[in-house]
Amino acid sequence: MAVEALHCGLNPQSIDHPAHADGIKLQIEGEGVESQSIKNRNFQKVSDQKGTPKRLQGEAETAKSATVKLSKPVALWTQQDVCKWLKKHCPNQYHIYSESFKQHDITGRALLRLTDKKLERMGVAQENQRQHILQQVLQLKVREEVRNLQLLTQVYDNWRSCGSLASSTDCSP
Repeated sequence: MAVEALHCGLNPQSIDHPAHADGIKLQIEGEGVESQSIKNRNFQKVSDQKGTPKRLQGEAETAKSATVKLSKPVALWTQQDVCKWLKKHCPNQYHIYSESFKQHDITGRALLRLTDKKLERMGVAQENQRQHILQQVLQLKVREEVRNLQLLTQVYDNWRSCGSLASSTDCSP
């Protein structure tokens, strides 16, 4: 199955992030995510496109300094994991809303399902604060998807190498 191009609209402000199927290269602006050639598992930086707004460039710069490695799937995060994430990625909101996140039992699964209305019901009154939290959640979702793609690619590569008779790879369970 040949895929010529893939286009992902990942930004709620209608700024799209293109991805091309040539070796499955992803180009994503965001926290701790850089261009990745998944097929070859080479990690390299992609220079900024001319059309990228300066505001996003600045956010990407500060976001790279706050890189968090996803050690376990977000859906398995505890309340404590979510509070650590909130403190690191929404420091201005953390002191105000961490108690609300605890009271509403926001685990990783619940974090991924947050909406503007849910945040409002939780007491996040200011729209700009809700949008900031949701933007951070969106970036977390993107990182999680990249991680899933990497894992799937590794499984596929292992399966493909074990499928050949001349394979020197140990394919035992």
